[in-house]
Amino acid sequence: MTGDQSEESPSKTGRPWVKLLFRFLGPGRGGPKKREGRAVSRVNLFWPLLGVGTVTGMSILLIGLDGGCKLVPSETCRSVIVPVTTIAWSWQSLVGAIFTLLAAVYGAWFVLRQIQQNDRQEQDRKARRLRAQRAAMPLVMSEVCEFAEQSVERLKRALAVAKQHGSVTGTRMTPRAPKLAPGAVKEITAMVEAADGAEADAYIDLLAELQVHLARWRSFEADLRARRNGRVPRDIEIEIVDAAEIYARASNLLAVARPGRRPDEGPMSRRSALTVLGLHDIMFDDAKGYAERTDARAPLSLADSGNAALAGPAVGA
Repeated sequence: MTGDQSEESPSKTGRPWVKLLFRFLGPGRGGPKKREGRAVSRVNLFWPLLGVGTVTGMSILLIGLDGGCKLVPSETCRSVIVPVTTIAWSWQSLVGAIFTLLAAVYGAWFVLRQIQQNDRQEQDRKARRLRAQRAAMPLVMSEVCEFAEQSVERLKRALAVAKQHGSVTGTRMTPRAPKLAPGAVKEITAMVEAADGAEADAYIDLLAELQVHLARWRSFEADLRARRNGRVPRDIEIEIVDAAEIYARASNLLAVARPGRRPDEGPMSRRSALTVLGLHDIMFDDAKGYAERTDARAPLSLADSGNAALAGPAVGA
């Protein structure tokens, strides 16, 4: 048999208990090993088992010496062994209680250490998940901004018809509700689960605005298709401001998620979003006024992602 063949691993020799001894009893070398890129902690029971083995061996030795001295008395037994065994037997209850207490203390320490390690691993897992979700947010927020742009473009056409005829009815136009990118809501929901505090609240508010806006669009589309109720200009202007708010919220979250954002960048307001969306015509003055009043009542802000402070009141255009 060659030298390479004689150095087989324990798992290949048909002795799994040897492998278990190497894994659990031996002191770890080089700290925790890594498996698939993650730190894996090795349970080290070497010193506790060494202490138990030492105490057990000493007890067996004392029992054997005591029995031997009784069978074959000698001067060594009378002067050395008998006094030691007498003291051991006299105080065995106290010694046993001390070792029981030490074992309980070690067990409590070990449990607390495992709890702390689990807490660290959970924090690391949450940090990795939050980092991954933040990396995907610029793309998701861009899709939300595109949805808001489509909504505003269709509402602009509806507002022009309403301004001309007094209202929008199914006989004058057939609207189509904008479509939000598939998976956007799922990604935002995952970000809410991963984030904390003001950052999570900002995504919750965005989800609420998307839900309301989509529900109103479906109602608007259904009413016009069924030729039930029309929409007056005021109704459409409110929906335009709601779409601008979605655009502003998504842009503010995009600014927080974007690397290298300047700390002095202020949040986008609803009024600013109307300007960015190209609503410059005099036809949109009422919508601009409504947006300004809404900004004064409930200004938008930048979410705190841990590296950006909450911004102050919204800045108008």
